[in-house]
Amino acid sequence: MRSSCGPTGQPLEAVRITVDETDFRAATNRAGAFSLEGLPPGSYRIRALCGGFDSSTQSVALLEGEQVRVVLALRSNGFAGRTRCSA
Repeated sequence: MRSSCGPTGQPLEAVRITVDETDFRAATNRAGAFSLEGLPPGSYRIRALCGGFDSSTQSVALLEGEQVRVVLALRSNGFAGRTRCSA
């Protein structure tokens, strides 16, 4: 799974990834990738959060044994050019 920022599609590090209504959490690495291991089959809403950017969500249906690629694009709130989220 991957999270990217803005219209350039550049990877963004340290984006907080959450799965609505669950305790599953992750953060993107330097390449903008993240993994949510152990998520059981079902329908979910994946959310990306990063200071200085509008949050992004995507609905995902996960089947047994399936891996899903998720791309979440974040729109800058005036901090264009950053490659890392602030804590």
